Amino acid sequence: MNRKAFTIIELLIVILTLGILSGFVISQMSGVTNIGKDMKRKVDINIIKNAIVSYSAENFSKKPISASCYLGSDCPSTLDALTPFLGTPPKDPSGTYYVYESDGNECTVYAVLSDGNRYQYQCSTNEIAELIPANGACGSSNGAGFYTAPAANLCADNSTPAVSGSGPWTWTCSGINGGNNQSCTANKSIDAVCGSATGSCFGTAPTTNLCADGSTPPVSGPEWAWTCSGQNNGASVSCTARMNGTALNGGPHTDCQCSATVVNGVAGIPYDVGSGITICKLHTNSCSNVSGWTQYQSWTATQSNTGGAYYCSGTCNSGSHVFSNAATEWCTGLSYACWPQYIDSCAGFSYGSGALPNNTSLYCGQSMGPGPNICSCYPGQAFYNTTVSTVTDVGCY
Repeated sequence: MNRKAFTIIELLIVILTLGILSGFVISQMSGVTNIGKDMKRKVDINIIKNAIVSYSAENFSKKPISASCYLGSDCPSTLDALTPFLGTPPKDPSGTYYVYESDGNECTVYAVLSDGNRYQYQCSTNEIAELIPANGACGSSNGAGFYTAPAANLCADNSTPAVSGSGPWTWTCSGINGGNNQSCTANKSIDAVCGSATGSCFGTAPTTNLCADGSTPPVSGPEWAWTCSGQNNGASVSCTARMNGTALNGGPHTDCQCSATVVNGVAGIPYDVGSGITICKLHTNSCSNVSGWTQYQSWTATQSNTGGAYYCSGTCNSGSHVFSNAATEWCTGLSYACWPQYIDSCAGFSYGSGALPNNTSLYCGQSMGPGPNICSCYPGQAFYNTTVSTVTDVGCY
């Protein structure tokens, strides 16, 4: 007789089929086991409920007081109170006791079912319900910016837990029915502040010190402008700097440099003195106190003949010049003809470095300033006293 053996493929198919069937059977058995465990849990909660109701009936509706505890392991006083009505406290099929909590009036006792739901008795309603756990969720204030601690929209369920911190702030939104808690945070709003480049002068767009927080937003022209953004909903601020400006009085400084020079805590002010001349007014008595700057004044002077046979008087034209205590100055354009008179001696008066053109100029050997100033004299020429009658527009260039 011929006997045909199974092939390897046929054996593999049989093994695979048996594996699938066994998995199905185990799954079904597990489901049956969970149903049986949950039935016991529900019966146990009803037993504890009846014990609490009996205790309450004999104690003026009060319940044994206890913080959240496992009834039968870590709240002995509660167990002692309920023992006459409960006997030996039942255990969850997992081996732990059921959770009990009461303030003396309200109370809850619950078991956690196989699917994670909570099977709970609540004293105030005297009802048992199956509750679905829900995790805590942050409200719209989470991640937002505030100037003071937020007080609304803290949690998605509109609860208002305590907020801690001084910015950033933190709080916790609690889960219900055994759901997880959620930690939430809000940040402190910070208004933007312009950086030190603001108000300064640049030939090309500035790239540093734009904002106090070190950020570098884009810069646009023709006058340099940029916006520093606030942090965490803080206010933004517009900032500007100047392109290199016009030279002051034809000198080495510009009006931009004037505005950027700070003396005694105050920035310089470009000031137009007329005739196309601009100076910088700084808060100082002497421009020599400020590195790189030179003193400037506008002035008016008068002169009169003080020696010789002829007498004449006139006025030096008003003018403007750099004022320096170490320099000699020139007055030009005498308004009257004053012909030279021979003088034998110029003792006590300073000499100039060269001859003066008659009738056109007066060389002052001492510095210009309020009060008399002696002018140089030469043999064959008269000498004059020159007095500065007004001094205005003191500044720097």
